[in-house]
Amino acid sequence: MRDVSELFKGQKDLESLKTLIHLAQELAIARDHPQLCSISLAVPYTEPLAVLDSVFDKNVPQFYIENTALKESHAAAEAIIQKTDLHTKHRFIETQKWINEWKDNCVCVSDPNLFLKGPVFFSGFPFTEESVEDKAYVFVPRWHVSRKGNKYVAIANFLIDENTDTNQYAHFLWSLHEKFITYDYSSLSKESDGPEIELEPREEFGNSTSYKKWVQEGIHNIQNSKLDKIVLARCKTYKTHSLQLVLLLNRLRHQFKECYTFAFSPGEGKFFIGATPERLAMTEVGKLKTVAIAGSAPRGKTVSSDARLSHELLKSSKDLSEHTYVIDSIRRRLKKLGIEIKAQDTPHLLQLANVQHLQTFIEADIKEASILEIIDVLHPTAAVGGIPNQLAKEKIATIENWDRGYYAGPIGWLDTQGNGEFVVGIRSMRIYKNQVSVFAGAGIVNASNPEKEFTETELKFEAILKALGI
Repeated sequence: MRDVSELFKGQKDLESLKTLIHLAQELAIARDHPQLCSISLAVPYTEPLAVLDSVFDKNVPQFYIENTALKESHAAAEAIIQKTDLHTKHRFIETQKWINEWKDNCVCVSDPNLFLKGPVFFSGFPFTEESVEDKAYVFVPRWHVSRKGNKYVAIANFLIDENTDTNQYAHFLWSLHEKFITYDYSSLSKESDGPEIELEPREEFGNSTSYKKWVQEGIHNIQNSKLDKIVLARCKTYKTHSLQLVLLLNRLRHQFKECYTFAFSPGEGKFFIGATPERLAMTEVGKLKTVAIAGSAPRGKTVSSDARLSHELLKSSKDLSEHTYVIDSIRRRLKKLGIEIKAQDTPHLLQLANVQHLQTFIEADIKEASILEIIDVLHPTAAVGGIPNQLAKEKIATIENWDRGYYAGPIGWLDTQGNGEFVVGIRSMRIYKNQVSVFAGAGIVNASNPEKEFTETELKFEAILKALGI
């Protein structure tokens, strides 16, 4: 990436924009390759979800993620470059190669001391590369706004090639810039939870009877093969005519402040949204952070019952064993990249509205591995796939009679400086046309009880269905 910020010495006017576009066009001609231009500016208070709401178009690619507790969020839309042909087991490595190609053909201008600058690549990957329901999709947006604490950044991206009318394009971009810096929040609709969401139950994959049979089959495989753990998931589908996406996201971010509220769309009206508690990987300044989440229990209805359930979870041999499986799996997989992890000595509780989990934070120093290389070895984690990884994926495909699509897949972003963050797409739903598909799963080990595992998935459904008004 070529950073030419010093050439402009902080000047932000139409003539400077024209100069940047002319420079990019000269490079495009010299390299015989379009140039990705990126302008990153510090901006005053910005609410990314409100900006997304103001320009919402269900037919264009878009991305949103927010962790309310951490005061971090991103919103982005309209693809200027995209990658779609990612159908092999090497899809993460292929994505990195594609990003590297554009990194070598990128011109960047930015304000000093920003927490984020240059183009950001947003992506969603299905659970397996064989998915027919959903396809891997990676894109750089035309516009992107981001918040970190009390700092805000706006990023504009555009393509320049040898045929670009540089003068006309400069005036077009300048008009968009002026519109953004004078963004008027008072023009937005008044705060409202919107109309009631009307849902009509349709098909269910993994009802009470069939899911318990799946669990029994999973236990049988564990007892009679090299399988140690398998995660089996269910899907409930509904018909709807009244769902407003941004209002639903607003509900999720307020109901699940400890989670990552997200929305990903490759365009054409298809959305994958949710509120996941699970970070798959985050890289920043040579550091990797991930988390092990496995072992679950309901929340109590009283202080005393809640404390009892928490104590039982922390002492449960079945849940502690399942949790240890996940940590050990992360350790083994990252060691393939020469990465040694540092995990907390004992798990602690992650307490959500209606369910609680065992959670262990994990960190590591990284030197050369990119976040996509890390995801390549981590996904699917033992928390959503099983142990050993490949055998669990094969058994999931034979036991579950539905296509997970984006469910439990990696959803996230990365920049050109080695920073990025991906979450695991659980506690989630797919929205397409007039159908909503909601997902939930549970980890199965030798000590699992089919009735209890079914109840656990019902608890997880309850959390996401509450946002839908059920």
